[in-house]
Amino acid sequence: MELSQLLELIGRIGTDDAPTDATLTEARTTLSTAISDVLGGETPDVEAGEEIAQAIEDIDAELAARAEARQQQAARADELRQRVGITLETETAETEEAEEETEPAEPEADAPVELRRRDPEQLRSALSRAAVRAEANAEPEPTSDIRAIGMGPAAGAVNDPNLTLSDAASLFHRYNRHVGRNGRQALVRLEKAYPENRQFGMSVEENTRMVADVADNRVIVASGGVCGPLEADFSHPVCGDRGRPIRDSLPAFQADRGGLRFAPAATVGDLTDAITVWTAENDESPGVLTKACPHVDCPDEVEARTDAIVQCLTVGNFQAKFNPEFWRSRLDLLLIEHDRIAEQTLFAEMQATATDVTWAATGGGTAKETLRIIDRAAAGIRSRLRLDTTTQLNYVAPGWLFDALRSSVTNAADDLDEYSAADSVLAGFFAGRNINVVTSQDLQVFAPQTAGALINFPATATSILYPEGTYLFLDGGTIDLGIEITDSTLNETNERQAFAETFEQAVFRGCEALEIVVPIGDDCECVAAGSA
Repeated sequence: MELSQLLELIGRIGTDDAPTDATLTEARTTLSTAISDVLGGETPDVEAGEEIAQAIEDIDAELAARAEARQQQAARADELRQRVGITLETETAETEEAEEETEPAEPEADAPVELRRRDPEQLRSALSRAAVRAEANAEPEPTSDIRAIGMGPAAGAVNDPNLTLSDAASLFHRYNRHVGRNGRQALVRLEKAYPENRQFGMSVEENTRMVADVADNRVIVASGGVCGPLEADFSHPVCGDRGRPIRDSLPAFQADRGGLRFAPAATVGDLTDAITVWTAENDESPGVLTKACPHVDCPDEVEARTDAIVQCLTVGNFQAKFNPEFWRSRLDLLLIEHDRIAEQTLFAEMQATATDVTWAATGGGTAKETLRIIDRAAAGIRSRLRLDTTTQLNYVAPGWLFDALRSSVTNAADDLDEYSAADSVLAGFFAGRNINVVTSQDLQVFAPQTAGALINFPATATSILYPEGTYLFLDGGTIDLGIEITDSTLNETNERQAFAETFEQAVFRGCEALEIVVPIGDDCECVAAGSA
């Protein structure tokens, strides 16, 4: 435990943010080592020892007070159980065994030790002096080339090159109860330690020098051409960026039960028949006329369940160990591919609940055609749903659509100075109509480019326009099993796996969404023949 952590932890004793028993026990162990360092040797540092001893006593007093409080609570609980005639079942053998293995607590003092609140700088100075002494008294590097590393529950408990089999057995006895029920968790790993001059790194020149120092191969090489080995580049470039623009644009809700059950939304037009205009003439002579008052029936509930977007990859242990750059690059690419498929799935779920509308091209050019249809679609949504013009609409479209719009606007420019106006023109169009634009590079992905003609924009662009809040994102969480999954089957083929899956769904919770298929024409914003 670091010095700053110790000071911060001790300062929290007795506060509302007090540390746990396990943390206090760990701190006490560290302080016990520190006090041994300052009080050892021919010239013990008594002043530092007093500061550290007081800190240990503060921890002991806190632990003793907690133990007494728990004992009082247990006694009170027994008293209440006896009052109502409840008998607890006998503790299991496993619990008794765990209690026997628990290290004995420190003996309680005759009287509680009052916690001291003194200048923390004194304790900081004492611990710093202990660290200096510990470093000065450190034993020389062991000669053994076998190093024992604690793992899992024993992580940090041992890093001793001279660990014996008896010591390892003690570790297993001490930490075995912390291993999971499947019993497959490692506690100690033995590995051979090599000196620095025997560890290959990423530098080809340095690796060659180390080999030459040992082998001393004096080979005469011809002077013509490049006869030596070339430098190696171990990196594996990954082309692609992560991101979930469609998901991030939707209001997200946690769905621990894997779905949502809800009633469908109602629009203003659903109750048109419930409104009656009753004139004075009707009131004087109603005849057969009556005021409408239809019965309202409960609608059927709608259910939405999350889908699992699974990512899984298998690699040979040889590749993962000796070419870690390759394995890491494939893991990075796996995450990028997951984002793409998840975004495409999300958009497809939104399409399934949107009303499909089309627009016949009139030859006005891409920009005019697209902006005209969006203008008309937005006006229709606001009119039908009686939405104010300040109500935000969201427009989800392929990322390349705005490249096509920009190209269309700039192609109509008379000079280069007008090219820079393209982005501001498009931004002003959507901002002026209170439309938030969400673009995704995962929609209608371009085909692979081959030698020959440059691939043009697709003939149409599929997009969705809807009021904010129409769609919700259900987040069912993630199952991540890690990148080093092994079992008996994988061990037989000397392989490992990476596995994770997200649970998600787009829920149509609003009243209307339009799927708009925009025609992408040529870039010419030409003036019609014969017009001024």
